[in-house]
Amino acid sequence: MRRVVLRWVAACAAVVLVGVGSVAVVIAVGFGPGSFVTTYLDALARRDAPSALSLPGVDAAGGNPALLTSAALPGLHDIRITDDVEHDGGVHRITASWTSNDTAGQSTFEVERIGTRFGVFPVWGFAESPVARLSLDVRNSREVTAGTQRVHTPGVGPHEYAVLVPGDYRFVERTALLVSTERPVLADTVGQRFGATIDVEASRKLVDLVSTQVNKLLDRCATQRVLFPAGCPFGQQIENRVTGTPAWSMKRYPDMRLVGAGDDRSWTIPQVPGTAHLKVPVESLFDGSASTFDKDVPFTIRATVRVSGDGELTIRDVQ
Repeated sequence: MRRVVLRWVAACAAVVLVGVGSVAVVIAVGFGPGSFVTTYLDALARRDAPSALSLPGVDAAGGNPALLTSAALPGLHDIRITDDVEHDGGVHRITASWTSNDTAGQSTFEVERIGTRFGVFPVWGFAESPVARLSLDVRNSREVTAGTQRVHTPGVGPHEYAVLVPGDYRFVERTALLVSTERPVLADTVGQRFGATIDVEASRKLVDLVSTQVNKLLDRCATQRVLFPAGCPFGQQIENRVTGTPAWSMKRYPDMRLVGAGDDRSWTIPQVPGTAHLKVPVESLFDGSASTFDKDVPFTIRATVRVSGDGELTIRDVQ
C-alpha cells in the first residue's frame, strides 16, 4: 500500500513539473495495467494476502478460501512484466515472469479499466480473479500444512480450494503421529482447475505405539491355557488327545505395519505375520503313546486401530 501512495505522490508531482503534455507518459509508466499487476505480484512476493485480496477483482471465485492466507503463500521473486496486449473492449492481457521457490514460470492476467481517479488517472481491476481451483485429496488425515498454514479438510475425499496465482505451493503433513512427503503444487494459470493428492502415512511413533499395544495383547493371549485363546489371532488344532494344560509363549512378535482407512482416526493392521509357540502333552489316538506337542505356531494378525483426538489407541476386530 505504501508503494501505491508513493506512486500517486510521485505522479502528481510529475504532472505539476513537466506539464500537461507529459501526463500520458506518467500514466503509462506508473498507472498502466502492467503496474497494477506488478502491485498484485509484489503483494504475493511479500506473502501479504490481505493486500492482494484488497485489489479490485480478487476473490475466491466460488472456491474454499482457506488457502487465501499469508501463511499459505509460497512467495515470489524475479518478477517482470513481459507483455501487454490490449484486446477488444479495452481488456489488457498482461504476462509476467516470476520465480516461486525454485520454479520459474510465467502467468497471464486479464485486466480492465474500472474507473478514473482525480479525473485523470485510470483505475484498474482484474477482469477474472487471479485464482486457480485446487481439488485437494488428503488421504488418511483431516489436516495438512500448506506453507505454515494448517488446513482442516471437511472430510474424506477431494475438496476444492481457491489458490492465488501464481505460486509453487508446498503441502506436507508432519505431526507426532502422521507424516507425508512434501507435495509441490504449481498454480500458474488463472482459472486453472487441477488436483493433488497427499498420501499421509502413520509415523514411526504411531507404528511403535500400536506395536506395543499389540504385543501386550499377544502376551495376554499367551496366558490363556487353551488351544484356541479367545479373541486372539493364533490357535492350534491337535489330532491326538490332549492330556495336559497347553502352554503358550511368544516366539516372534509381528513386525507392525499400518494401512490407512481414509482419515486420521482409522487404521488397519493388514495380515502381519508372527510366531507363537505351543507346548502341551498329548497321547496318540493310534497307539496310546505319550509325547509332547512342542512346536512353533505361525499366525497372522489382522485388526483395526482407532486413534482418539487425544491420541489414545483402541485395537479391535482382532483376527
